[in-house]
Order: sequence, then structure tokens, then C-alpha cells
Amino acid sequence: MGNSERKPTGIQSVEVAGTLLKAFVDLPGPASLTQLSGHSRITPTKARRYLVSLIRAGLVSQSQETGRYELGPLALSIGLTALGQFDVMRHASQRLTSIREQTGETTFLSVKSVSGASIIEFRESNGPIALTARVGATLPFLTTATGWTFVSFDPDVEAEMINEWTGTEDRAPLTEVLRGHDSIAARAASIRDLGYVHLEGVFQVGTCAISAPVFDLRNRLIASLTVVLPRERATSERISEIGTILGNSGKLGSASEHVTVGRDPDVSSA
Repeated sequence: MGNSERKPTGIQSVEVAGTLLKAFVDLPGPASLTQLSGHSRITPTKARRYLVSLIRAGLVSQSQETGRYELGPLALSIGLTALGQFDVMRHASQRLTSIREQTGETTFLSVKSVSGASIIEFRESNGPIALTARVGATLPFLTTATGWTFVSFDPDVEAEMINEWTGTEDRAPLTEVLRGHDSIAARAASIRDLGYVHLEGVFQVGTCAISAPVFDLRNRLIASLTVVLPRERATSERISEIGTILGNSGKLGSASEHVTVGRDPDVSSA
């Protein structure tokens, strides 16, 4: 049969209906027949026939006042069921492995804990880098890239850090990680704009870490993905490359996947 495997046959009409349904995800608000037809690249006549069947199935509804279409009650029920079954951390873990493979660098997944960010999964690179941090380690909020991810994308952590440092006379430990900004709030805002954070040699000498947030379906920060590499390999181009991978890896907020990595749908070492 050759080296290529034959793809299993399917029902083309179901695939066409799926393309039409995806248009509802992509388009803002209720859509007209013209908008749905144009976005899905299905002729208006054909799209209308499919919409009639989708309405009968409860997947689409049509406004009597405007004639526009939107997702129906069955689509809502399916979405809620999928939301209840979705394992956010499992998908984030899969993303961890993918990023390690793309970058070739040590990568880990962290969640917020009482006193910092705790590493819960770790993928080592094949390269020569020795990290003091391992699974179970807690990384400080203000002296690690991982910690700054939570400070920047979790309003409660940001407020806690600002309150903790307000009125503190010895601000020397904060000077380097603020990177020229005059406050924690200003630094956090710049990180949110960029979508990721990097710091070099602050938490562990000789390393550079780049970190980005992971959001769930409700745009809540749930974790941080971090890549660590030797400082000598951390050129501006490499940092930007890894930051882009972290911020856009898989585009998990798309219609086919359900976690968003990177910039809020709203740069520490380790």
C-alpha cells in the first residue's frame, strides 16, 4: 500500500457543517447569511440549506427580528459539557513538552503558591545546564521570570507585592528586576504589553529565563511556562524567539484548543 497511510473516509456534509459552525466562533456576535457564507467560503444558497438543518438540530438559532444567525441551545450545551470535561493542566503539560522540543532548552510548568510560584512539572534539555530548581521548588515572585509572570498577570499577586514593598527603605534588591521602571506596577504593565518576561542571572547566576502565562477558558491565570538556558546563549534574538514560542505556542485559545498561552486575552531568572 506504499509508505503513506490512507486517511479514513468521512462524511463531507458533516465537515461542511463544521466549517460553517466555526464561522460563528470567528465572527463577532450574530451574523448574517452573507457574513457566514463569505467567512466559510460556502455559497449563500448552500449555506442557507445547511443553516436550516442546523437550526432544526438546535445548533443554530435565527433572530425573528433581524434575520441574523447565532449559535443555538444545543451548541451551548455542548460547549458547557466540553468546558466541564476539559483538563486545563493536562493541556498545559502537553504544551510544556512541545516547547521543550521546539527550543531544545529546559522547560518547566509552575502554579501560584502562598509564597511564590511552585514548579509542578519539569522537562530537562540535553544541554549542559545545572539548575538548583526542581519539581516542588518555590520561586520568589520578584526575583524570577516565573514569579514576575504571576505578578504581571494576577492582580491579587501584583497588589500583594506592591503592598509588601510600599514604604520599604532598602529597595536595592528590587532595583535590578525593575529594569529601569520606577515601580512594580510599571514593570508589570510593560510585561503584560510584551506578553512574556525574561531575567538573566538574578535568581541563579549564569542562566537566563523566559516565562509566559497560561490562561484558562475564562481568561484566568492558571500557570506559568518557563524556558531556561545558559546566559551565553541568551542573545536578544534567541530571547525574542523563545518569547514568541511561549507567547504563541499552539495558539491554544483557538476554536480547536482551549488554553491561551502568552499575552492576556484581556523580562528574572527561572
